[in-house]
Amino acid sequence: MSTLAALVVLLYGCAGHTETPQIPSMGEGTGNDVQSGLAVLDWGAATVSLPLDRYGMTPEEAQVVYTAAMVRSYQCQMTSDRLGSDFIEQASSYLHGTPPAVHWIWGRWDVPYIAEFGPFGEIVPPLSLTGEPLPQDDPCREQVAHEGLEVITTEGLYPPTGNGFSGGSLTLSLMTLDAYDAASVDQSYLKLMAERDACIERAGYSVLASSDGGGVAWSDRWTGEQALQASIVEAKCADDMSYTQLVGDIFASYQMEYIARHEAELAAVKKEADATVARAREVLRAAGIE
Repeated sequence: MSTLAALVVLLYGCAGHTETPQIPSMGEGTGNDVQSGLAVLDWGAATVSLPLDRYGMTPEEAQVVYTAAMVRSYQCQMTSDRLGSDFIEQASSYLHGTPPAVHWIWGRWDVPYIAEFGPFGEIVPPLSLTGEPLPQDDPCREQVAHEGLEVITTEGLYPPTGNGFSGGSLTLSLMTLDAYDAASVDQSYLKLMAERDACIERAGYSVLASSDGGGVAWSDRWTGEQALQASIVEAKCADDMSYTQLVGDIFASYQMEYIARHEAELAAVKKEADATVARAREVLRAAGIE
């Protein structure tokens, strides 16, 4: 841990701190239809759960499905159902490791987490196979696509495992983008962003345009320590005003409205996601990876 990060830990408590800061009342300008607490913050992992997330796979389920897809891809490339011991070990390790996650939807927050894991969050090693991704015309892509082992989440963290995003994966991604775009021009959100960015500027940093989400304007010339310091400044400005919770609730409210208009489509996506997870677990059980 760097000197700066160590100082932050002393100021905020241990790096494992998971206590949620006190959330102020919504107040004027955040919308009468915004319900507090719709966005669920996990301060231990620096993640935010939003209403549309429940129609896709959990991070752990996505990990299961992606691992199963990689098993099928490996078997196809090796033209054998037998798996190498090195692959089994790597797949098992990946399966039981920390799932990939999106931390900074609206800029950096959760100072203790950044102090422990740095500006980019906990590094999750990728599950690699034989080097370069399969060419687009490789027949193994078609075979994996036929297996129906596509990750279905709102976050887009995994590459398509077959011939491209389709089905529930594409549907949920497009719905998430629609709701996000609508919330991104909400005046309450823009007002909160301006308040957070004013705090950053008072600390001596330039900020990005609101159309880019605001936050610290990074420099390619910064050292790792400078990037960490800037991240902590941005996160502290956000944490002190409960920015991520307040903004998360605004975006969650738009998602709730979107869900109300598309319940049947989302129910179908959820059904597909659950069935995909069940198939993936069978693939891994048959391969001896659990």
